[in-house]
Parts: sequence; C-alpha cells; structure tokens
Amino acid sequence: MANAPDLTKLQDRAATIGGILGGAVLATAISLGVRLGLYHALRDAGPLTSEQFAERSGFHERWIREWLHAQAAAGILDYNGDGRFELPSESAALLADPTSLSSMESFFQGIPEL
Repeated sequence: MANAPDLTKLQDRAATIGGILGGAVLATAISLGVRLGLYHALRDAGPLTSEQFAERSGFHERWIREWLHAQAAAGILDYNGDGRFELPSESAALLADPTSLSSMESFFQGIPEL
C-alpha cells in the first residue's frame, strides 16, 4: 500500500458505506412488508403487540417481532410502549394505500431482485 489511510477519513468513509448497507437491508425489509401485505394488515388496526400481529397476519411471532422492531427503529412504525406497534397514517399513505398519490409501494416491489 503506497500511503496509509487517514484514520479520520477511514472512519467517515466506513460510516458512509455502512449507512448504504443499512439502507439496503432496510429497503429489503420494507419490500417484504409490501409483498407480504404486512403494512396493509397494520393499517387501521391500532396498536398491536407482536403476538397480536402474528395472529392477525398468520406469520410466526418471532419473525414478526423482529420485523416490527426494525420498522420502529427506522421510524416507519410507531412504538407505543408496552410492546405495541402502530402504523401511523403517514406511513400508511406511503406503504399501505396504492390509491394514494404519495404511495411508494411500487418502488419497493423490485428491491430483492436488484
């Protein structure tokens, strides 16, 4: 190696690339939510626990719990405390209402193939 990397620049670059990777993972999780109808199932459901949502959606509770936590951490879902998650109306307009002019559902349809 000709020159040793500047450690500050290396850390900044690692944060940038890590953010891109995190975005790719999150985009895949959003894509799953769109494809599996999870956002539609949450729409107008009110606050639900992972157990309640797993029963409502028909998916395994552990998978649903991880997905709900990731969505809340990303700011897509609201965490209402007491283990309850809710899809806010703004996220519903973007991810659970194909008739909305703001809908972004179609943008996530092809993410896994990319």
